[in-house]
Amino acid sequence: MATATAQKSAAASSSSGETAFLNSLKELFKKPDIKIDDKIKTFLPYAQKIADGRDKNLASVGLELAQIIEQVHPNEAKSYALLGDMLYYNGLTSDAIGKYKRCIEINKAIYPVWEQLMYAQEELALFDDLAQSSETTMDLFPNQANAFFFNGLANEKRGKLSDAVSSLQQAILMASKKPNLKHDALVELGVTYSKSKNYEQAERAFDDALKLNGKSSIALVKYAISLQQKGTTERAKTMADEALKISMETDPSVLELYGDYLLKPTSRKVRSITGEKLKHSAQSQCF
Repeated sequence: MATATAQKSAAASSSSGETAFLNSLKELFKKPDIKIDDKIKTFLPYAQKIADGRDKNLASVGLELAQIIEQVHPNEAKSYALLGDMLYYNGLTSDAIGKYKRCIEINKAIYPVWEQLMYAQEELALFDDLAQSSETTMDLFPNQANAFFFNGLANEKRGKLSDAVSSLQQAILMASKKPNLKHDALVELGVTYSKSKNYEQAERAFDDALKLNGKSSIALVKYAISLQQKGTTERAKTMADEALKISMETDPSVLELYGDYLLKPTSRKVRSITGEKLKHSAQSQCF
């Protein structure tokens, strides 16, 4: 116990020191003669810690520094990518979207910023915007499987099921070396086929997803929903119970799907739940 207390004390001391250091950079970062690349190089290690989401004070100071960089370097795409990330990590996702868009206006060739934009739009259920952003991203970066996944997701949510199937199938083909993304695309493909009442194809997609991750509570519960819609009630219940058991430890959001769709079959509330959320910072990949 003494060791744990000492570790917590050391962590708090370290965090306090890092926050103080970032505060000390403010006046320095206000100087336009210091290159933006040098500022970002100094700030980047702390931006990675802010991305972990464990220190709100550090995140707040990081946001202030990013705002200073934007003000001093208003014509640099990098400043908006960094500020977008800091806004996101401070829970200001809508504002982050605006900064990502501004970055893209200046330089549309930075893929990580497009990816961040799509993650943020998905999080806020802005599916019309996501469809447009992902379409543009597919054109600019045709080798990026994530763009096709997001396009498929957006079109599924908008009821454009044929377009969704096409994009999701492409994402699956492209994600052979990205099992998590392939899993998510297969689950979403299963959902899309279920909405089309193509339950045989839906089962194949869900089965393939479970081959990649047999303990995926999201795959299991969405598979269960599909089975219930098909009328295979007993199997749906068994699968849903398994999903719920797993999710109690890994993903509490599954409980909401379980309640909305399986305990109350008449409910059709849309939920935006996919495998991975925002995990990459735009600034960490383009500088």
